[in-house]
Amino acid sequence: MKNRPKPYRVITDSEVEKYAEEHSTTESEVVTKLIQGSDEELDYIDMLSGPLVGNLLQILVQLSGAKNCLEIGTFTGYSAIKMAEVIPSGGRIDTIEMNIRYQKIAQENFQKY
Repeated sequence: MKNRPKPYRVITDSEVEKYAEEHSTTESEVVTKLIQGSDEELDYIDMLSGPLVGNLLQILVQLSGAKNCLEIGTFTGYSAIKMAEVIPSGGRIDTIEMNIRYQKIAQENFQKY
């Protein structure tokens, strides 16, 4: 995955993060293709939430019983699709993305789902 080289503050132990990633639910085929497509289409995909955040969002949607979600900052649609995978039937996810290029990519990804 392409990420911008930048300094960042590490807030978790790398071994704990590695353990969590190795023991998390694997990505669905739709999400895997979204990641690959985003990586091919864009120079950087470091705004993509990733499996730990995506799985946490799924847990939060399920535990809360949310039937409607609002996502501000959609990028290529990763987290919206992760939430859509677990939202109850009849549920709705509204997304907001100001970058026109990202809007187009996200819309294409939503149509595949």
